[in-house]
Amino acid sequence: MATRKPTATREATNVEILEAPEERNLPAVVERRLNPIVNIGKIPGEIREALIDGNKTIRALFIEIGVRNLDNCEIQRNGRDANLDDNVEPGDTVLAIAKIRGNTELRKIALEQKKEEK
Repeated sequence: MATRKPTATREATNVEILEAPEERNLPAVVERRLNPIVNIGKIPGEIREALIDGNKTIRALFIEIGVRNLDNCEIQRNGRDANLDDNVEPGDTVLAIAKIRGNTELRKIALEQKKEEK
């Protein structure tokens, strides 16, 4: 996109910049306001970009991208534990990480079941 240049000295103070955000070298805070995007997804699975407008909760964003079953998942926002009712901000990364049962845990369950059978 192009920049509109003033035609007279008086207009110089009211110039609108019409350049694309990546051409402006703006700070990250300003950039997030111009592009209200959140990275969201379920692991294992796919991480997507979601456009947010206004206040949205993590739960609403997961529903919007089609992820409804979050049972047995740990929710993280920017690498920290989060609640499904927390609001997101532009630039956040929200992940639902499925808890995977390890071999040790499965072995304990199997041993408990054998004890109950005896």
